[in-house]
Amino acid sequence: QLLQYNSDSIVTGREVSIDNFFIGASCPNQCSGFGSCQTTGTCKCDTGHSGTDCSTTTASYPTFLKETFDTTALNSLWRAPVAMAVTQTTCGNFISSGEYLAATQKSYVRKLETTDMDLSSVSPFITYRFLNGYGAFSAQSAQCRQITSTTYSVDVQYSTDGGLNWVTFSNLHYSIYRTATDQTAALPLVARTKATRIRWYQGVTTGTSVTTLSQSYNSWSLDNIIIGSQGSSIANNGTTFSETFQSFTGGQ
Repeated sequence: QLLQYNSDSIVTGREVSIDNFFIGASCPNQCSGFGSCQTTGTCKCDTGHSGTDCSTTTASYPTFLKETFDTTALNSLWRAPVAMAVTQTTCGNFISSGEYLAATQKSYVRKLETTDMDLSSVSPFITYRFLNGYGAFSAQSAQCRQITSTTYSVDVQYSTDGGLNWVTFSNLHYSIYRTATDQTAALPLVARTKATRIRWYQGVTTGTSVTTLSQSYNSWSLDNIIIGSQGSSIANNGTTFSETFQSFTGGQ
């Protein structure tokens, strides 16, 4: 028995979906996340990937991403954010003077994820501004509650197999980011490939039913993101941001 799912009732807000389901001969290395497994047990590789397990990257993926969330459209290198939205409206104080991305929508999972990028350069890095919450402290407002437990922490992760597997290389502990904080870090050596994805991921947002979840429960914010090389790409694209910090008053 490979899979079993039972449901003895239908409850609004607890629906389950499944897509791209396959049972058959296994393919080499699950096609490395860059292909589809055929009924013959062979891989059909995505464009830009080759080899029996699609592990050879021949595509030229972007090497640099800069995002301030101040334009109408997000950078094309982002996959569609899950349960997150660009906003300038807050419940009080906020992460910056411009627009930013906030995890404020009802969901058990919230994430921001890049498409595949070429991060195989000598010194690829990631920098970003992170805030636990997006407005007032939880004691001040029920609609802008910050994360108050490690259960709901946000992880920064990478994937080198098209999103099949993710590895956490930074945990954003809620107690450290009660004010907006800029973070810069070199990517782990194993993450420096020609097809790497980066994401901010919150796998659990509440211990109660999503139907009763306050819209911005355990919320967090991101702004001023740069992913890329410490070489000429930064000089050419610039790293100066015009936005300023807005700090919290009070807290817990």
